Amino acid sequence: FPYTTLFRSQATGAFLLGAGERRTIGFATPLPWETPITVINGQALLNLAVGVRTEVAVGPELDRGDLHGIFVHPLPVQERILAAFATLGFALRQAGVQAGRLPGVRQSLPFHQKIGFWAAPLYAGPIGEVELTFLTDSRGVEVILWLDRRLALAGAGHFSISRFWVGHDRATGPEGEDEATWVSLVDGWLREALRRHAVAASGQGLPVAPPPPMAGRPVHHPEP
Repeated sequence: FPYTTLFRSQATGAFLLGAGERRTIGFATPLPWETPITVINGQALLNLAVGVRTEVAVGPELDRGDLHGIFVHPLPVQERILAAFATLGFALRQAGVQAGRLPGVRQSLPFHQKIGFWAAPLYAGPIGEVELTFLTDSRGVEVILWLDRRLALAGAGHFSISRFWVGHDRATGPEGEDEATWVSLVDGWLREALRRHAVAASGQGLPVAPPPPMAGRPVHHPEP
């Protein structure tokens, strides 16, 4: 995926700088809600580079400075979801950015991030891998799950897409929902996604079966 500009922000207007004079300009700017995450469960993604580049116009010339890399950590809701994936046994496979807008969802940037996991043993019968996309705004996060199963011997494959939504207040509100609640919520999403995956796959003749229930752990059904 080629380098692209997420957004531009003006730090200061024009001013005169005397000979030998130094000036420090402090500034702060918020990142777009959909900025790709570069740190997942404490692991930095070295293949994703996000940074800040300063441009200084001196007379008619424009000096484009170096790109200073930054780490983009997940928001509290995203962090809880990623931690739940790890708790459920999903292993990070890769993460990248894909150009294009997804149909039927609100998206402000012309690309979206996909975070890929190898399927956890509990879910590995119906699927081989899961890709996760966060589409975030000021209210919450739309979670898109891409389920994939490839049958190498048969030369066949099948993937399905499911969408869920969760508000920021679930992670920052006074309820203070604990880890077990988030694990149960994400498990409910996965089971609903697997159900849809099985229905879609049955029309293509692919053998799928739901995973066994999680002993002693209630399932929270996803929000509509």
